[in-house]
Amino acid sequence: MPRDFILEYDPFSQANGLLSSVRKRLRPALKRKYVMQLESLYEAHENADDDRIAAIKDPNSKLSIIEKLVVIL
Repeated sequence: MPRDFILEYDPFSQANGLLSSVRKRLRPALKRKYVMQLESLYEAHENADDDRIAAIKDPNSKLSIIEKLVVIL
């Protein structure tokens, strides 16, 4: 299930080096182009998950048991 998206307005093409001559995606080129954006998305989601877990574990949390279960699920 996708959690986030990177919107690209320029289509993949041979001119920008993202498609081969038979119009297949060039994975190494795509990885080079999007690695930093993807890593920052993964890190942001991981940090958000860590914050949610810390809120659940906090003994002074104002979350009810049901709210904690919703966050866990």
